[in-house]
Amino acid sequence: MQMITFENVCKSYDGVDVLNNLNLKIADNEAFGIIGPSGVGKSTILNCLNGLEKYQRGSVVVDGVRVETLSDAELRRFRKNVGLIFQNFSLIGRKDVFHNISFPMECWGCSKTEIKDRVEELAEVTGMQEKLKSRPAELSGGQKQRVAIARALALNPRYLLCDECTSALDPRSTASVLELLESLREKYKITIIIVTHEMAVVRRFCERVGIIDGGKASLVGNVAEVFREVPQQLRAVLGDEEGKVSFTIDIHDFESCRKFLDDRGIRYGIAEEY
Repeated sequence: MQMITFENVCKSYDGVDVLNNLNLKIADNEAFGIIGPSGVGKSTILNCLNGLEKYQRGSVVVDGVRVETLSDAELRRFRKNVGLIFQNFSLIGRKDVFHNISFPMECWGCSKTEIKDRVEELAEVTGMQEKLKSRPAELSGGQKQRVAIARALALNPRYLLCDECTSALDPRSTASVLELLESLREKYKITIIIVTHEMAVVRRFCERVGIIDGGKASLVGNVAEVFREVPQQLRAVLGDEEGKVSFTIDIHDFESCRKFLDDRGIRYGIAEEY
């Protein structure tokens, strides 16, 4: 079985440790969550895995290959096998949906036939086939993330790295995107790693999870088992859903409603139309 392994990885910025002897194993075709408060190095883990950032010590091993030993040319080929999606979608505003999805294939010199076939396939599986001529500004947040997912899969990668990919979405779009990711994992047999600060996202999607604290994976294992061990103070930071009441109201005076909730310290979400 192929596996991603972090072996005593250390990464610092200006002398400040972000990752401190991080050890982590992620199995092939797994849905794995990386969770922790803001600023603990979650995104850095993905960047080290993809070779976007160099680490000072340790090793990242993917399919038996040590990422830090790759030459620039080898690293470029390696990255072809790793798709990335982000919180802010990172779509190209001047390009329509078709050409946003096709952009990685164009960079790799794929033929027009290959591009057309792959884009149409991905547009269908992500539910964006009716929006291929639309530009990003014409799409909802959930639709933009679907385009970003399709683009990340354009080169048929084995790994999909999702960096806070639901943080900018309303609850309904979040549920829809996570459902899509699960169907894509089954269809394409890919490994998906989700970085998030929300326990609810991990509960809904992941099989296993690693909690990052102090630059290390402090707890790793089955989601239910790990979350039973999460300290209460960290549970509050990670937006645990236990005890949350979900309801919808129609607002006629938005600012008054916002002030009412803010004054009482009530956390709330505002849903946009998908």
